[in-house]
Amino acid sequence: MFCAKCGKELPEEVRFCPVCGVIVDKSVSSARKVLVACDAVAGPSAGATEMKRARQLAGVMDVALIVLMFLPWVNIDFGLWAGSFSLLDFASAGDEVRTMLSYLGSSSQDVTSAQQGLGIFSVAIVILWLVAVVLLARNAYGNFGGKKPFGIGGAWGACSSSAAALVICLLVYGAVSQSGYGMLSGVMTASPWLWITLVLSITLLVYAGYQCARFELKR
Repeated sequence: MFCAKCGKELPEEVRFCPVCGVIVDKSVSSARKVLVACDAVAGPSAGATEMKRARQLAGVMDVALIVLMFLPWVNIDFGLWAGSFSLLDFASAGDEVRTMLSYLGSSSQDVTSAQQGLGIFSVAIVILWLVAVVLLARNAYGNFGGKKPFGIGGAWGACSSSAAALVICLLVYGAVSQSGYGMLSGVMTASPWLWITLVLSITLLVYAGYQCARFELKR
């Protein structure tokens, strides 16, 4: 038995084509099956080729996001001490930032709030990073291997992680500005890699949704 849409040879007991996701119509006449089989021998259908290209493009975006997850997302500059950090080493950087913020005035309620907020976000953002990398690798494997294509778990993880990093930058900016140390308002800024990750992850979410609707695939 062959899929009537993409020509994939299928076992008799399957209900859905694993390649294109179409429902298998077992009432198709034997003549139709022969025609589909001939098409499959002659070469893949246009629909199957388009899906393969779409899967590969989604897989490339998954791999690109994995690479971006290891690049520095946050720039920290205290004048005498500065550095760029990825989410992988952001937890240790957060400890140094909290120490430097304490020098601005331990009695400042704004600085204390920023210290507590950084501690919570540092742990949460590293967990998000680990989950996102694992899901992106799984989605890339699914796209290149043809099994469960257009997964969006990794893209959601990358989007959430990058958005959380931006929130941290905004929190620090607001806390420093309100504490009367406006000259240090640029102490923590988002790097271009962070913005690229956010834009690419949103693009992948939209692209995967569009392709699932186009090929009538279920999540």
